[in-house]
Amino acid sequence: MAPSFLDENPVEHVEGIPRPTATNTTSHGTPTTPNNGTPSPKKPNLLIFMPDQLRYDTLGFTGNSVIKTPHLDNFASRSVRFTNNYAQASVCAQSRCSIFMGQYPHVSGHRSLDTLIQEHEPDMFKVLKEDGYHMAHLSPRGHMYAKGVTEGRVTEYGWLVPPGSSDFRRAFKKLQAKGQNPAERTWARLFYAGERTEEEGFDFDEAVTRGAEKWLQNAPPEPFCLFLPLIWPHCPFECEEPYFSMYKRGEMPPPVSVASKSGHEPEYMCTIRERYGLDEVTEEMWAEITATYYGMITRLDDQFGRIMKIVSDKGLWDNTITSFFTDHGEYLGYASLSKKNSLSSLPPRNRMLM
Repeated sequence: MAPSFLDENPVEHVEGIPRPTATNTTSHGTPTTPNNGTPSPKKPNLLIFMPDQLRYDTLGFTGNSVIKTPHLDNFASRSVRFTNNYAQASVCAQSRCSIFMGQYPHVSGHRSLDTLIQEHEPDMFKVLKEDGYHMAHLSPRGHMYAKGVTEGRVTEYGWLVPPGSSDFRRAFKKLQAKGQNPAERTWARLFYAGERTEEEGFDFDEAVTRGAEKWLQNAPPEPFCLFLPLIWPHCPFECEEPYFSMYKRGEMPPPVSVASKSGHEPEYMCTIRERYGLDEVTEEMWAEITATYYGMITRLDDQFGRIMKIVSDKGLWDNTITSFFTDHGEYLGYASLSKKNSLSSLPPRNRMLM
């Protein structure tokens, strides 16, 4: 008998949560028969691929003719597309709490980065686990649960494949160094870190991707829910080759300028530009950031393609609902703004595929 997934992988299991056994997991993948003799439908597996800060119009299937996202384009052609999907907050944690709780932030009270989901609050993961799903969260970051809550929501939690020497903090240290140099200070304000090494490419997202590849090769008894929360293409804007040089800076679409906008603009948008000195940013600088951001997205697309290949090769496609969505978008030079932080139509608009 082949060893079970949980017997051979090094994922650290939450203390107090029993490992699945033959007696409590066999029925998960096999239809049961209720009292009336009609077999119950088989519960589908769930795979949630969730990048961070992905702009709505930076995918091939949304009409962008420059960016290369072949794997997502192919997936979109076989998926249900939610084209009028808007996040309820423009910042990470608030949006994620809203998505997975199914409530508006002003209803649930999760309206800041510090007001995260508490133990007593119901959410999608809690319901799925109680319904018999094997819940796998293959990274130490979800950006929505209060301290200690994640462990109770999932069956396994943490790195299956730990990242290399590169981490999220390294890029911010690079930005801090740029900020000390007057010639590069504007780049630091734009959260542009530039090119990085191949070794630095073994980062958080690559570790999540490799962990998912390993996990899917010997997945646990069905049904399961595999949650893959990634960081990219969230700034800092940086990537390694071949992605860094993949897009010609002169072919990048120009951002919408402040002068071309019509109607009222909230005063805080002007305040952001003034505080970060964004009015000084040239079109060439926005093109550099856009090209780097596009490279980050193509890398994300490649990682998604690797995971989908294993789903197909292992015969999991027909009984797995794969969801692709983000928490919010990115201004990317719109009205001389970077990041998100406000509720115009751009940051909250979301592309969801299923």
